[in-house]
Amino acid sequence: MEAHYLARHPIFDRGGVVVGYELLYRSGDGHNRARILDDVEATMDVIYRSIVELGLHATVGVVPAWVNVTAEVLRREAHLMFASDRVVLEVLESVAPDPELLTLLEEVAAQGYTVALDDFVVGTGRDELLARAQVVKLELPAIAPHELEGQVAAVHAHGALALVEKIETQEEHALARSAGADLFQGYFFTKPQMLATRSSSPSSPALLALLAKVNSPDVSLEELSRLVATDVALATKVMLSVNNSFAGLRHRVDSVRQAVVLIGLTRMRQLVTLIALARADDKPTELFRQALVRAEMAAGLVDVGWEGAHGPADRELAFTAGLLSTVDAFTDMPLVDVVGPLGLGDELRQALVDREGVLGRVLATTLAYEDDRLAGPTLTCVSAVYSAAVRRADERWAELTSS
Repeated sequence: MEAHYLARHPIFDRGGVVVGYELLYRSGDGHNRARILDDVEATMDVIYRSIVELGLHATVGVVPAWVNVTAEVLRREAHLMFASDRVVLEVLESVAPDPELLTLLEEVAAQGYTVALDDFVVGTGRDELLARAQVVKLELPAIAPHELEGQVAAVHAHGALALVEKIETQEEHALARSAGADLFQGYFFTKPQMLATRSSSPSSPALLALLAKVNSPDVSLEELSRLVATDVALATKVMLSVNNSFAGLRHRVDSVRQAVVLIGLTRMRQLVTLIALARADDKPTELFRQALVRAEMAAGLVDVGWEGAHGPADRELAFTAGLLSTVDAFTDMPLVDVVGPLGLGDELRQALVDREGVLGRVLATTLAYEDDRLAGPTLTCVSAVYSAAVRRADERWAELTSS
């Protein structure tokens, strides 16, 4: 039986806040990017899996799901499985703008649903759809940079929001912002902003110093306790997190040393690294969530014996590798320049920089899934690990933000 999976891509507002996730169909046949035999079947599969199998809240949280639709999907009223405030209906670019579609979109609007036009270019024969849409998606690779501002202005003239998609770098994000776009989609937030001056993010010096001390192979339990205790905000967050995570404790932890003794050196390293990354307030929240997903996924791959990895030691290293794989985006510096000063152990450093060794292959698989570069049996196994990783990452995020 052919396996099908979901992928989700975040959508940001101008403030860097995630306002939705586009849910995308993925086939396990090895042609994930291009091959969808039937758009209707693909959409029905996405709806079924997001609502029935996974649950909408587990899939997208509290923000709306963005789902591709065709005239046939609307004709079947499949969208009614979603509450109107929990979904944005994306009309695919392949759908003909005929009278039937226009009528269907009017009915959808009357039902309170939001409509987006996918891969749209104003002035190419589909402009009659603009009056029926609240959001128009402009694909950056299909629109020349010097034309983007005019396209955004044309969308605004019709009273719709302009979303620029397939943004892969911070520079492209800046271009879309300067053009006046309202919403942004792509994995630009996981990439460092490479500046000509090689200057780093405002939070970088303190962040790197803390990460270097915490993740040093030579750090002792006593040294880590002292390090955390000297930072009041960090110490408070650590104790709250430990108390929240260990609900069955007879006595609440009221000192950093108690916390370190309770959870151990390795887990304390991870917790402090998590909190340190979360304190980079000049970065979007979704970057931290992505770091969590990578960490949980890499650890999950060890749990299933991926590439021969096994045991608690490999699992802890894989989790740390997943977390630190985003440190270039947090610091706006090339990864190789960040990893050196951290003084990491050889296995972790080689995995992060060169993708070498068992740990490196685990991390490479994690990133390949994120970039949709897996297929066949590999995709089948890794997809299950990813779904579990998203759930665990959401749980960790809730713990950290509630403490």
